[in-house]
Amino acid sequence: MMTRFLLFFGLLFPGSLWAQAPAPALGSPPPLAADMDEVQVERRVRKLSDELKSPFCPGKTLMTCTSYQAFELRREMATMVKSGQTDAAIIAQLNDRFDNDVSNPPQPWYTIVVPFLPYVLGALLIVIVLRRWARKEDDEPGPAPVSEDDPKLATLRERVADYSDD
Repeated sequence: MMTRFLLFFGLLFPGSLWAQAPAPALGSPPPLAADMDEVQVERRVRKLSDELKSPFCPGKTLMTCTSYQAFELRREMATMVKSGQTDAAIIAQLNDRFDNDVSNPPQPWYTIVVPFLPYVLGALLIVIVLRRWARKEDDEPGPAPVSEDDPKLATLRERVADYSDD
């Protein structure tokens, strides 16, 4: 059944079977400017600007920076990509221009833990509070046992006896 469908689809739309170009292999050099269309240029610029720090908006990437200078720099990067420059060459040019201010340093492995720290610390705090609460209930002494020889007990029995006689 599936082969019939593919055969019918291939006869009906023969160009669609060969329409997509194969994806470039990992690690291969970027395609030449003549082979790139606007979508591929935009993808490379987005990828690059998502990896680079913005020299105009502190704490943001070049992609998330909303300043006009960042927009112009992304447009300039697109012309660099269209001229056939590699990503490393573009990054080197931007580092020279902005004094090594655009390269994001590699993040240490433990930064993945940071978003979960409030939850872990909150759970730990809850466990500590519940343990102390349970321990207090166990440690609370009941009323002290009273011996029959206690003078206070004798006084209380006399008072009770006086009230019951009335």
